[in-house]
Amino acid sequence: MEKIKVCTFNLRMEVKGDGINMFTNRTPYIREAIRRESPDIIGFQEVRPHMLVWLRDTFPEYTVVGAGRGSDYKDESNPVLFKKDKFDFISYDMFWLSKTPFVPGTLYDENCGCPRICVVITLKLAEGEKLFRVYNTHLDHVSDEARKNGIKMILERMDKDDERIKVPHLLMGDMNAYPDSLPIQYVMTCDNRKFQDLTSEIKTTYHAYGTHSAKIDYIFASGNVTGSDAKVWDDCHDGVYLSDHYPVSVDVELN
Repeated sequence: MEKIKVCTFNLRMEVKGDGINMFTNRTPYIREAIRRESPDIIGFQEVRPHMLVWLRDTFPEYTVVGAGRGSDYKDESNPVLFKKDKFDFISYDMFWLSKTPFVPGTLYDENCGCPRICVVITLKLAEGEKLFRVYNTHLDHVSDEARKNGIKMILERMDKDDERIKVPHLLMGDMNAYPDSLPIQYVMTCDNRKFQDLTSEIKTTYHAYGTHSAKIDYIFASGNVTGSDAKVWDDCHDGVYLSDHYPVSVDVELN
């Protein structure tokens, strides 16, 4: 069975206070790492509009899917990139983690720090008949309540999507939550499907340019899926990292 290399990558928006780790200084190393690792699917977070343009221009071999979380479809985005020659593109959707998920720019409640979104794509392997869905998100950074509400909405959306056609799911992103937190437990104890944390052996994803150590980025799978070779991309070039998060990748097989 052909393996699919999947990656989640919080790209870290451009912040002048990051000094040598500003996005513009990191771009040559990001380009080099992606070309070296050659993931088939990448779910990004913290992508500002000019960064989205850079991704499209730099990686023409990928289809780039996603828009900004603002009311005008600008602001940060969670785009998903996938290799054009490996997949057939079946469908795309994006919704806000709010009580009005199809009203752009909306928040769930007062516990949220900013609008949050989830990008959903359905793909088919170009060589074969297997379909699967990818859900890429970035949960709230302010409160566990907001993160819990956001992940519950995503799980409910999976139920609705399965009513149309039931396929394996990949759920990835920056969850802003530790492995023992309530939002992650909602995923791992979900009633309607059994999830695996394909990155369970990884202990650090958020490192704040080498000053912290926490796991808050994940790749989950449900359905007849297996994962192997989970790894972080811990490149550092004279103090310049790929991001303040390590990109995380895993090889996935649809059985």
